[in-house]
Amino acid sequence: MNITLIHSLHYHYSAEVWLEPHQIYLHPKPSAVVKVNDFQLQINPQPDFIATNTDWADNVQYIAFFTKTCRELSIQTQTAIEVAPYNPYSFLYFPFETSKLPFLYPQELQASLQPYLVRQEITTLIDQTARHLAAAANWNTNVFLSEVNTFVHELTQDETGSTAPQHPEVTLIKRKGNNNDLVALFVALCRAMGIAARFVNGYYIQDLATAKVNFHTWVQVYLPGGGWRGYDALHHCLASNMHITLQTTQHGQYLIPIKGFFRGKAQSTLHTSIEMRVDDKKVYG
Repeated sequence: MNITLIHSLHYHYSAEVWLEPHQIYLHPKPSAVVKVNDFQLQINPQPDFIATNTDWADNVQYIAFFTKTCRELSIQTQTAIEVAPYNPYSFLYFPFETSKLPFLYPQELQASLQPYLVRQEITTLIDQTARHLAAAANWNTNVFLSEVNTFVHELTQDETGSTAPQHPEVTLIKRKGNNNDLVALFVALCRAMGIAARFVNGYYIQDLATAKVNFHTWVQVYLPGGGWRGYDALHHCLASNMHITLQTTQHGQYLIPIKGFFRGKAQSTLHTSIEMRVDDKKVYG
């Protein structure tokens, strides 16, 4: 399936401002499921220089540098991708014993996965909750992840709050949070059981016919024999080929598609839109 996504972001400033360098994370990460056939980035006003990099987490990063003042900033990407069929259940745990909890990753993976195993936010309550869910799953890795997905999904969805997630124990105690908060709790529960987990953002195409596509955040866990596998607690599903990954990171506070500041006494407003074409048929989001 061929899909074209046009993502537009328009910033308006109430007065002239100086733009600091802006980091842009809007290029899809290629995978066994998603092939990027074309990517175009347009920025107005035109930057004096754009650096194209790969950051430490293998995310494609653009850094735009400006020297002139402006009242508006427009960023638009047009991405042509080819999406292959995908069955998130089609893998075998290897080594086989990792299908049961707790398990240890093979030694050669430990160092690479260490940033996604950090237990800094694992409190006693989070650890006890994770163990309770694991026991209910009979310590089966797949069942545990499904239990976590259901447990987090059933918490109250609160659309308020900041982009940076609150501490996962706060979400657990209040039994509510925005999507970023719920993702942070999911990550913490996995790490409490020794499962490497990371934050992901990107596009979630909910309905091809009506072009219902959202910019979204979900979780990926690293499963021996299965690699990185996604879980979407908000929609109570496993990540499919309709989850188009843009950026991954070990901590939710770094998961921002556009990172940049301006200097000047001004207020800013942002308008965004996503337009989608499927097999050259135009639909709108």
